Amino acid sequence: MSHVRFWFLSGLVPLLASILTPADVAQAGVVSPAYFLTTGNKDAPGQKVNVSESVVWSVKPTSDVAVSGGSFWMKAGSKTTDAVTFSLYSGLAQDSKFNGLSLLASKSLSYADFSGQVRNPQQPQYHLFQFAGAPVTIRAGQYYTLVVASNARDNGAYQYLMREPQGGEDDDDEGGSTPLFVDGGNNPVTPAAPNTVAVPEPGSLALMGIGATVAACAARRRRRPVGC
Repeated sequence: MSHVRFWFLSGLVPLLASILTPADVAQAGVVSPAYFLTTGNKDAPGQKVNVSESVVWSVKPTSDVAVSGGSFWMKAGSKTTDAVTFSLYSGLAQDSKFNGLSLLASKSLSYADFSGQVRNPQQPQYHLFQFAGAPVTIRAGQYYTLVVASNARDNGAYQYLMREPQGGEDDDDEGGSTPLFVDGGNNPVTPAAPNTVAVPEPGSLALMGIGATVAACAARRRRRPVGC
């Protein structure tokens, strides 16, 4: 029976190692907690968001931050029906088509979703654009471009309005500012140092399993004349 147990455990270790693929290991450094990008103080929205005009700004974080989306002080026109989208790109925008940028994540709100978040969508309120899936980590010292856009008609009654973006005091010559964040309750926050969760590589798990098996067999040999 002891031999059967030994071979069972010996076969189980490689099986567990094969289950943990390199893709699993690549997710080992998950930054937490997550925050929402925002545009600053809650002044009256003045930036138009329609088919002709988008709100675009660039940020350059000073630390790694896990971003779950954006939360923006906005309102809709009395006849708005179109969706509005927040997109996060890696890189610094050089033109209006964002050529050369890499889209990291985006979130669209239908007008029903937008209006459903507040009691009166024609009054300025925070509106949450939460990315699907895991947060997106933005890295210290790198540039990111943020875009809020809509296909709404270029007309006051049909378009969206949002708070003009403001950054921190560290605006640089390239146009990147220190990003501003709020938590899930729209409270201004300064991101804490990120935490990382380490996941052992499959090879390490296999070695740990083999070591445990050998130790168990040695213990059995000490207790009984016939070992594993």
